[in-house]
Amino acid sequence: MVNLDWNSLFPESKVSHLTTNHSDHRPIWLELKAPPSRAIRANSTDWNMNNFENFHRHIRKLQEGIEEVYMTAVGQPDMTRL
Repeated sequence: MVNLDWNSLFPESKVSHLTTNHSDHRPIWLELKAPPSRAIRANSTDWNMNNFENFHRHIRKLQEGIEEVYMTAVGQPDMTRL
């Protein structure tokens, strides 16, 4: 079931042959214990920065807009009453 190439990709994996009472087939249990690759980690970090940094920037702009409207209407920079 495992060749050298596969084993080099998943060196910490474990294959177990399970038992059964009612069949001549033996199920296989495969445990993959591979750490995330650096490429996946780098891509997820980039995705996180691109999506959530823009998200937080958008929230700040909206809050500044709300404060500006409030100050225009009331003339006081008190955001606690919103």
